[in-house]
Amino acid sequence: MSEAQPSRDVVFQRGLDAYRDGDHYEAHEHWETLWEDEDDDDTRRFLQALIQVTSAIHKVRNGVEPRGAQRLLERAHLKLEGLADGFGGVDLGALRAGIGRLLEALPVLLAGRGEKLTDALVPPIVRLGGGPALRARAVVPPNHESFGEGVAAYRAGRFYDAHEHWEVLWRDEVDADRKGFLQGLILVAAAMHKLRVMGSPDGALRLFARADERLANAPLDAAGLAIGELRFGIDRARAAIERLVADGSVDWTQVSPPRLATINAIPS
Repeated sequence: MSEAQPSRDVVFQRGLDAYRDGDHYEAHEHWETLWEDEDDDDTRRFLQALIQVTSAIHKVRNGVEPRGAQRLLERAHLKLEGLADGFGGVDLGALRAGIGRLLEALPVLLAGRGEKLTDALVPPIVRLGGGPALRARAVVPPNHESFGEGVAAYRAGRFYDAHEHWEVLWRDEVDADRKGFLQGLILVAAAMHKLRVMGSPDGALRLFARADERLANAPLDAAGLAIGELRFGIDRARAAIERLVADGSVDWTQVSPPRLATINAIPS
């Protein structure tokens, strides 16, 4: 029997809790699952603004293309324009002001002089009441424009970018098997990002385990990739992480990313 999925309200609150706990990557993940199939345009704008803010903070704190943070914050600020200050049960006035303060501080934070993003500079997301009125939209046709870009990003070690490219496809995929395969790739990229950028071996192990479950039912040549070799790489990465943890080492560069080997042409 499949596990019951949490309600959309619960997912939104989980994102808010993660944001308040300083786990901005997790907040981004929770809110993106809502945004990807939200039916109401204003609510989509609201959720996308929250996602962009969390992504900007993650980039600055973890050095993941931090100069892209300014563009994300500016886009988030634009998304929030025209929405009521209490839209979605959140104090958008305080959030907009916080985005402005962080934008002013960014040049100093990115100047490479050792200044860090403090909690005081993180834009506040304060609840005023009930959460947003969330409404799932109808399924839309799939597209395949980002698959090759995701593969290329993964092979170049840009795991966060690969994750983002594949999520574009996963969001719109209507076939359950294809959706599970894409989610497996997303989880592999997320696991490597957790390990290499965030230094979280426990988080990486959890994500690798989930990835292997999703890929277990994929054809051995799904999308032209050698899935058996990929799953072998997942097992090898998990063993390497466990060995490093047991040895007290944090040299995560010793963990090789599971390989995306090509069997046939990669769809573009």
